[in-house]
Amino acid sequence: MEEGKKMSIFSKHSEREKEKKGNVNGTLKQAFRLGESTVLEQRMKAINLYKDILKKRPEMCLAWFNMGIVQSRVGDKQEAMRSFRHAKDDSSLALVAAYAILLLAVEMDQFPSDDDLPQGFQGGWGELGVQGPCQNAANWLRCKGCICTVESKGKSSMIDCHTAEGNYIIGLNDVFGSLIRNVYKKQDGKEINLGDLKVLSDIERELMALNVGRLPLMQAPVPQAAEPGIRRVPDASQESENGSRRWARVGHTFDEKLEQNKMEAKQSGTELVQIVSIEDIAKLNRVAGTFLAFCLYGEPHALAMPNVIDDGQIPALKRSVEGGFCFFRAGFYKQPEFPLVHIGLALSAESTGGARTSNNIIVENVANFTEANFQDWVKAIEAKQQTQIDVVSPDGHLIASGKACIDAQIISDIVKSVDKADELLKTIPRKSQNYNAALEKFYKEHPESFI
Repeated sequence: MEEGKKMSIFSKHSEREKEKKGNVNGTLKQAFRLGESTVLEQRMKAINLYKDILKKRPEMCLAWFNMGIVQSRVGDKQEAMRSFRHAKDDSSLALVAAYAILLLAVEMDQFPSDDDLPQGFQGGWGELGVQGPCQNAANWLRCKGCICTVESKGKSSMIDCHTAEGNYIIGLNDVFGSLIRNVYKKQDGKEINLGDLKVLSDIERELMALNVGRLPLMQAPVPQAAEPGIRRVPDASQESENGSRRWARVGHTFDEKLEQNKMEAKQSGTELVQIVSIEDIAKLNRVAGTFLAFCLYGEPHALAMPNVIDDGQIPALKRSVEGGFCFFRAGFYKQPEFPLVHIGLALSAESTGGARTSNNIIVENVANFTEANFQDWVKAIEAKQQTQIDVVSPDGHLIASGKACIDAQIISDIVKSVDKADELLKTIPRKSQNYNAALEKFYKEHPESFI
């Protein structure tokens, strides 16, 4: 088959088929990715996709907001202003949309109307000039896989940011017309100013370099877009049960999507060759510091996506993974909003070069236990007593792969944790179920990895 006809499970063909079926979220993800391109043609395609979504769902403020971001990037500032005014109808986007309007107005030598301030906002444009940048920076951090909340009052604002390495506070204050930013790390009940530390991790250096007040406008992250650890609970219409286990189950596995795409292609009279690589999945589902559990072509995979890998760690990491040397830990955590199953994975990667020395790379999975991919992984490791371990670098390139046997007790702990979570979930009213809130609370209560 010609190279141009080869497609992956995440191909444009697949996205178009999803769109035909009314899967707006799939189109949102595609538009988001195109909008992040630096190529004008790709950005214009993103705008057209957002317009297609809004024809069907004119009330979708997320699409209005992200379209406004991309329109501003291509220089269509008037249309961007119009889009941001639509986005302000969503209370979660109102502040950052108003901030975007303020920035565009300044660029066009205009002054925004007070009608552009968020409804019920306690303050004026001066306060928004502090709170808005923090909302925008929070979007930037969320797109990198962090879990963020923003608290603001007057001319002070604070981002509470949870990363794979720990919990950080980014504070922004207006002091006599100048924006002052400080970054703190929460540790042992204390807040340590990163500016006082001599040695910083890569994440900490990135946070210290983050110029909140000058950060370009960012698209808001799309729910379920490459964020397995930060997903919303799907609608009841998507829910089923997992065979004899009778676990509440949502969504479709990668293998199910592959088969569905083949059948749809066959019905349309075309032959579809789908090539799915671990790197494809990693790049589209990356959340730093986590591992993604799924099956591909029937084989269980634990796709580890460390936040940082030193060059000196790579040889030892390869030996560890290819030799099947790893350690899992599983636990059930009861949260009133949504029960959680936590699985930690430690990979041996001793590095002796330089000042930084680490014996293990630790990644965690706190994904929604009802997701089809996760449940199929649990069933597969229970049957096979092993899983493929794949490790990718922070930029998404495959570093090492190998099969690892999993201790029978660990598998039993994982299965029992899912059983407990499923049992508890059935006691929580659907309207009260909130996976994101439970996950955020979990990371606040457990800022350090425990494996």
